[in-house]
Amino acid sequence: MSKKALLTTLAFFISSCAQMTSGYVEPYNISQAQISTPLPSQKEEKKTQIEEKKGERVIYERNYEGSVKTGSPAKKGNISIHFDDISLLELLNEVFYKTLGISYSAPADLNQRVSVHLDHLTREEVITYMQDILSVYGFSLSEDKGKLLVLPSGKSPLGSNFSAIIYSPENVSPSSLAQALSAFLSPAGKVIAQQRFLVILDYKEKLIRLKRLLEEIDSPFYRDKKIAFIKTRVDANQVRDNVRKILKLLGKADADSVIDSLEKEGIVVVVSKDPVLFQDIKRWIGVIEDTASNTKREIYIYRLNFLDAQSTAELLNTLGIFEEGIGLSSETQKVATVNLTSQDTTKQTVEQPKTGQTPEAKTQQTQKKEEVLPTVIEEKVKPEIKEEKKVIKVGNIVADKSTNTLIIKATPIEFEVIKSLLRELDTVPKQVLIEMVIAEVSLGQGLQYGVEGLLKGFLDSTSFTIGTSFGLAPQVQTLQGFTTIIFNKNNDIRGILNFLASKTSLKVLSAPHILVKDNEEAKIEVGAEVPILTQQVVPITGGTLNVQNTVQYRTTGVILRVRPIVSADNSVTLKITQEVSDAVKNTVQPELTSPLITKRSASTTLILRNEQVGLLGGIIQNRLQRQKSGVPLLSDIPGLGILFSSESTSSSNTELILLIKARVISTPEEEQGAKESFESKLKHLKELLREE
Repeated sequence: MSKKALLTTLAFFISSCAQMTSGYVEPYNISQAQISTPLPSQKEEKKTQIEEKKGERVIYERNYEGSVKTGSPAKKGNISIHFDDISLLELLNEVFYKTLGISYSAPADLNQRVSVHLDHLTREEVITYMQDILSVYGFSLSEDKGKLLVLPSGKSPLGSNFSAIIYSPENVSPSSLAQALSAFLSPAGKVIAQQRFLVILDYKEKLIRLKRLLEEIDSPFYRDKKIAFIKTRVDANQVRDNVRKILKLLGKADADSVIDSLEKEGIVVVVSKDPVLFQDIKRWIGVIEDTASNTKREIYIYRLNFLDAQSTAELLNTLGIFEEGIGLSSETQKVATVNLTSQDTTKQTVEQPKTGQTPEAKTQQTQKKEEVLPTVIEEKVKPEIKEEKKVIKVGNIVADKSTNTLIIKATPIEFEVIKSLLRELDTVPKQVLIEMVIAEVSLGQGLQYGVEGLLKGFLDSTSFTIGTSFGLAPQVQTLQGFTTIIFNKNNDIRGILNFLASKTSLKVLSAPHILVKDNEEAKIEVGAEVPILTQQVVPITGGTLNVQNTVQYRTTGVILRVRPIVSADNSVTLKITQEVSDAVKNTVQPELTSPLITKRSASTTLILRNEQVGLLGGIIQNRLQRQKSGVPLLSDIPGLGILFSSESTSSSNTELILLIKARVISTPEEEQGAKESFESKLKHLKELLREE
């Protein structure tokens, strides 16, 4: 439901509630009971009814075969009772005697007025509810030989001019209605929420208006919403405005809720579909009542757990908490005037000189201003220049980087808002356990186009290929492309490796497991620093050759960079850069002493669900190997050795693959479980490495 629709419906409440104190309205005069119930069975009417009065009690007798039973069966009944402004004695007669056909005895002075609206009741439920109604007025209900006895059980808490409404809601729970209506009761009024009905006790003129409001709230529109009318000790409009400002600062201004006020009655109206937000708004109303009148800024210290003090201070200052003007407006205006006078006295004097001042006085005053202002500015700037880097001042907040603490100068209500923000922000950051295996797969017969087709037949997966067909026929698969395979089920990396090892030669180059903080980069390097000749200078000095070489070291081996970003639904965005390089003999320029660096690299971003496995592959490399064989000694004879030797050339294709699995760690318990799981998998990975 949109906020506009909520406001439209709420308008009725505001207009109705505004009439609650507009004077006395004549109560309804309904003398006839409105009862929808089956007639008593014929066997109950064997004799005519006997009505007699003994002393101060009224006795209604009728022969009824059976006993009176009470209880709360789950099945709905077909009895509906609706009375408005009827005496308690008349209610007993209509319900017990006329409707249920039960004899009863009751005091003759039960003149208390009551309104009852109950639907879908069984006989047992009617008796149970009548017990509850009588207990409100200080009476009890018991049974004696098939007759019900109404007896005093204690002093009634109600005065003689009190009435009651017993109402069975259809859409809103009795407890929610009780909370909503409590603000409109008189000081002596009371509302009692039972399991299936509501009892409201108050003066008659109050109850008439409460019944109207009750029927309006108990509508299908509010079936899934919370509503409250909260009476405040301070101005309701200011409370409403302050709550709206606070929700805006907390990023909840667009939430599905409505906050309004009844200024005359001092009531704040809250409607929300979110039960957590509903309770939060009610809490803020109490905080505003307790702290908003205190506009004096004090010093507060807040120690952060996980956030950085400097960046947090800059963030809080950017939100404009201190400029929003949270608090009671009258006090805030008073404080603002004092601050303006103390800080800008010189400016006000120059712009608004006293009457009768001479131009010379004005000139002297201007000169004084010019002499004073540079000193004031210098005093403000000078501390900032000399401040240590470990202590940084941002507006009204000082960040102590050495202790990761915030020192805040704020009013009590401003500090409450800051604390609420920090409780949501300064939480344990999520971590991601990344399991990776970088392997080299030999592409033998049947795998000359890569492992993609093989895995498609093995596991339920979806692949995305980026590459080229090099002008081959359409039916030929893409070669030398970069392939990403996302497995649709949470498969184990170990199972995928076992399958590949059973089909082809598999060489595990690296199998790192690393725990990374959310949105932080992890870097893994396994290899060697290889010297590369980058510059060679041969100066001739005095007929002597001086060779000067410039060498730069290059990291080779397995290099992997990964940055995980965890979303709200625990899916993980992975920014991955991988490189596998090797230093080999330089056959391109043999005269150079520097080795040749072969490199295979890939960079991509993919999204995985929690514990989902992804495979990066398609980087295929062709290797040529030359082998020379011959007769020992004879093959080494210059000129004749060719007759006793032979050379062969072989080629092999290998594909570099990266298997990666991300698991989100939100709690220390999950982190411990992940460590134990890693230890159990480490043994298998070591076995694979030993096999190679």
